[in-house]
Amino acid sequence: MCLEVQTSARHSNCGGILTSFRRPLLALDMINFMDNDPEIKKLGLKIRIGIHVGPVVAGVIGTRRYTYDLWGDTVNLSSRLESQGEAGKIAVSEAVASQLWLLMEFRLRILHSSQA
Repeated sequence: MCLEVQTSARHSNCGGILTSFRRPLLALDMINFMDNDPEIKKLGLKIRIGIHVGPVVAGVIGTRRYTYDLWGDTVNLSSRLESQGEAGKIAVSEAVASQLWLLMEFRLRILHSSQA
């Protein structure tokens, strides 16, 4: 099961925007940019976005060329939401939707057992 963010927020003018509200708003801006940029539209490119909240482990890896990376179940679930999502959509976990259900509209999409 995953939830998809609808294209508009219920309260676009809420004072003191919650940190967890910023991610879906950024994702909506990215989707809108991709849909409205003439050059990108001409190429027919679409993006998928997956959002989950939770703890992560962060660190620098490498000895010659350093890379900053994140690990953990939160990253893995976000990746799975993105990979199972539809092009041009934002898939969020139940944890994200439970924090934002008063601020945004969501559409439930059930994944088939072969997709989960």
